[in-house]
Amino acid sequence: MLDTFEVDTDLEVRFRQYWLATFFLCIPPLLAIDQGPRWLAGDLSMGETLGLLIGLLLPALGAYYFFEFGRFTFSRRDNIFRWRWRNLLRKDSGEVALDRIVKIRRDALEASDLHSWNNSYRLIAILDNGQIVPLTRSYSAQHGKKLDQIVDQLRDYLGHFVAIS
Repeated sequence: MLDTFEVDTDLEVRFRQYWLATFFLCIPPLLAIDQGPRWLAGDLSMGETLGLLIGLLLPALGAYYFFEFGRFTFSRRDNIFRWRWRNLLRKDSGEVALDRIVKIRRDALEASDLHSWNNSYRLIAILDNGQIVPLTRSYSAQHGKKLDQIVDQLRDYLGHFVAIS
């Protein structure tokens, strides 16, 4: 979920993605309830035990991949662009002068199957040294029009500070 907020004179973009991670985190307890007593009693074969361990670990890895929060603040008053991002195990943060932003744009990833093309999008800021700061870490097909609205809001907010394309 992407949202923009005006806080004082700053513009914040917040990104939250957790509903799919929550779904993945519900799977291991269900497996433990179903197979846990048999495992504790030693009634599972080696293959069933291995399957249970994989069934417990894969959803946790899925949750790690799909769980993330980010906050990106654009402050004309302080001439600062700040970002803070985290997921279950990692985090990233930083700040640079607002005038170091060269572009803010929607980045697309195209994928195809036999019948159609699918696009997924994320929002990125490109700095003057070529560094890319992703405002959303993962690509999503759900954010297409919302990203365009946010880019337009940032264009209006930043005005002459940045060439947005």
